[in-house]
Amino acid sequence: MKDLNELNAEFYNTFPYPPPESIHSTPDDPYFVAKFIEQDVGRKVFFDSPTRIWVAGCGTNQALTIALAFPFAQVLGTDVSEKSIESCRRDAEVCRVKNLELRVEDVMGPYLSKEPFDYILCVGVIHHMDSPTAALRRLQARLKLSGVLEVMVYNQFHVAPYSAFQAGLRKLLQTEHSLDFEYEWDMAQRLLGLRGKNLLPDTVNHPHQSSFTFRHFKMMAEEAGLIVLQPRMNQQVPVSWDLQLSDGELAARLNALPDYKRWEIANLLAYDQSPLIWFYTQRSDGPPRIDTAELFARWVNAELEPAKTQLTQFIRGKDGLLTKSPSKVDFPVKPTFKIERTNVSRQFLSTQGFPFYYVR
Repeated sequence: MKDLNELNAEFYNTFPYPPPESIHSTPDDPYFVAKFIEQDVGRKVFFDSPTRIWVAGCGTNQALTIALAFPFAQVLGTDVSEKSIESCRRDAEVCRVKNLELRVEDVMGPYLSKEPFDYILCVGVIHHMDSPTAALRRLQARLKLSGVLEVMVYNQFHVAPYSAFQAGLRKLLQTEHSLDFEYEWDMAQRLLGLRGKNLLPDTVNHPHQSSFTFRHFKMMAEEAGLIVLQPRMNQQVPVSWDLQLSDGELAARLNALPDYKRWEIANLLAYDQSPLIWFYTQRSDGPPRIDTAELFARWVNAELEPAKTQLTQFIRGKDGLLTKSPSKVDFPVKPTFKIERTNVSRQFLSTQGFPFYYVR
């Protein structure tokens, strides 16, 4: 039986993930995305010195997305899948990206360089590894003292049906000890009638996956020498960790609790409607953590300016190839609702597609 790292490489060489992005974009303002991250965690992350970013487990496109979003930084993208790296490299050449290095490399492989990183992204990766905690320790060891590690792992309440399906499918096919990914995917589609629908092999027949509640994720991060900072706001999945309760007394009780306890309760009460376990973290010996109450106080009292820039876009045609668009587009789109800062959180505004940055 192959080890899990070999199985992961084989799986993603068979089914490179994710599917190709239809559009890649880079902002005219090189610090446009960086400002949001610093606002989300409440402190400076990206300094004037050369910024180093590692996208650990970058798949087919995430390293390119980050290189385009952070044109001032040097970006390293690594993945166990050679085909995924090849796909990313082809698109990067079309986009004429000069600040991206790509390697076929495991998160647990040899240290990539002596220099630590300002920002590390590891999204949807460590839950496919033998020891997610050991993977977090490796990432923590490559992070600057002032750096930020962005991590996403599966929410236990989201993936329970898929985990059960995978186990049942392999028992039915008797492939538990001799995985055949293409055969399993074909049988999965037949069993569920999925042909032509949106579920992907990564969802229904991956060789291994773990999942977590917020509480378990926090404990794992602390064991790896990390502390959880704030949720990573996700406009594509408009769900907030600010659980809204209609009962005034219960809402007051919830809102009086510290961040970690509120997020644990939100994860449990919202169950499969709770957000992804997707958070910014930092080294436990790093700068002091700023809690949500302080961030909200800054939000309410700050003079704000709507974030705006223009994007250069690379659009994928029917032939599967990227082409640079001849015209730029404004970003973001202006919202259509009125803002009341006294009772609307920044996380809520993020889910509505209306981000701000502070004017200091």
